[in-house]
Amino acid sequence: MTMFRKPRGAARGGDRDGTFRPPPSQRGKSRVRRQRAALLAVGVLVLAGAGAGIGVIASSGGASQPVLCAAQAPPLRVFRDGAECVGVTDGSYVFAPSLAGVEREIAAQDAQVVREGSYVTVAFLTPLTTSAGSDVSLGRIRDELNGAYAAQFYANARDGEAVYPRIRLVLANEGSGEQAWRQVVGQLLSMTGPGGGRLVAVIGMGISINQTVLGARELSRAGIPMIGNVITGDGLDGTRIPGLARVVPSTSEQVATLVRYLKASGGMRDAFLVSDSDTSDIYTAGLASDFQSQFGARITGREPFGPGSGIGDELSIIATDVCARTGPPPLVIYAGRENVLPLFIDQLKAQADCDGQDLTVLTGSDADALSTGTTNSGQPGPGNPASVSVIYPGIANLGKLTGQFQQTFAATSRPAGAGLGDTWTIVTYNAMIAAARAISLADGGSTTPPKASAVAGTVLLLNGDNAVQGAAGPFSIGPEGDVTNLDIPVLRLAAGVTETLSP
Repeated sequence: MTMFRKPRGAARGGDRDGTFRPPPSQRGKSRVRRQRAALLAVGVLVLAGAGAGIGVIASSGGASQPVLCAAQAPPLRVFRDGAECVGVTDGSYVFAPSLAGVEREIAAQDAQVVREGSYVTVAFLTPLTTSAGSDVSLGRIRDELNGAYAAQFYANARDGEAVYPRIRLVLANEGSGEQAWRQVVGQLLSMTGPGGGRLVAVIGMGISINQTVLGARELSRAGIPMIGNVITGDGLDGTRIPGLARVVPSTSEQVATLVRYLKASGGMRDAFLVSDSDTSDIYTAGLASDFQSQFGARITGREPFGPGSGIGDELSIIATDVCARTGPPPLVIYAGRENVLPLFIDQLKAQADCDGQDLTVLTGSDADALSTGTTNSGQPGPGNPASVSVIYPGIANLGKLTGQFQQTFAATSRPAGAGLGDTWTIVTYNAMIAAARAISLADGGSTTPPKASAVAGTVLLLNGDNAVQGAAGPFSIGPEGDVTNLDIPVLRLAAGVTETLSP
């Protein structure tokens, strides 16, 4: 997918059954203890009515109430969480000025749907605000919203004909680090049923971190179907969390695709694994494990980095270790988030031992967010910096976008065309259009809009004749909640240019 590095100060929930918690390092154990202490402190402050964390005020009856960011009709509510506003809106509350255009379009569509009466609600649960070190940029959030709105628009009026039940799209912001997942998921749970908001499905689900797992489990227990847009972490599907599907390949499928390409092209060779030591990040921990499994004895060196302010120094040492080896340079496997990768590439270029070498960095789909300027155009040779290229898998095939999708997107995106080259736009459209297809199947022509339980039953039937017409062609969801007809392109960013290597 679908990704950026987590803010190091964000508290994360534990993974109670051990499914997503690799054995922690000593540094990881210390971090967990600090996080638990921070969580306990925040909980005490909130219960006491303090202003740290979720903002609260005392009502006349003595009970604590959240500090609202804006007045909205219940059950919609956006409230203060530190410097951020989190919660659920129909688009009428704008989380950031750059999101105003698309949020207003969603709000207008929602108002029309509610006026007409026959509708159900789908929630887009994800970070919609940013902070220092955020995993997701505002530009990418806007792209996701444009993808979700294009799918809502198309589902509600295909070929100019009204389709019932119509879909109201609400935006559920769980915060830049998903720190408010519990409160926001609680809001969504209160929105089921005719009087509470008619919620029948949730899309998005955030990124591959522990808060996403905890929120998904709460929604699963309530029987609410979920379709993830960028959750690529291994196990983030219906095999571990009933009711959870996704429209993107897992990290293990991504790594398998890269290995097949390397073997077919003659590029398989010894590798040096550089991995994020933050074991609470399901995406990066999964990448490290999958690369280790797929490459086996070909991994001749492995070194961790982070967290903290010394990452630059650590990456500098690692870069020296990568290049100070006899023989041809190894493949450099990077199991970390995209927003640290440019720093690592710069360190590879800066090391004297790397001068003149032609280095290939192999990584996961998060690299899709790299700026083309990350790689240089220098030629390898004595006295020149290393020439670095990045090979990675895509979570959507931008070369196969359908005419129908492009036409719809051109008519709905704000600003026009924004995000058409971002895979997160495409997979968010796919998640929303899959939810709309499942709702349509669950409705079956009834005069009464379907409930969440009925929609949950049809999500896993989105295959065969009921395949979803996605942005890049039809796709199917199998019995475990994963995409069954995967189309994973292999891409290379080199000398400031991105090219498709396969298929």
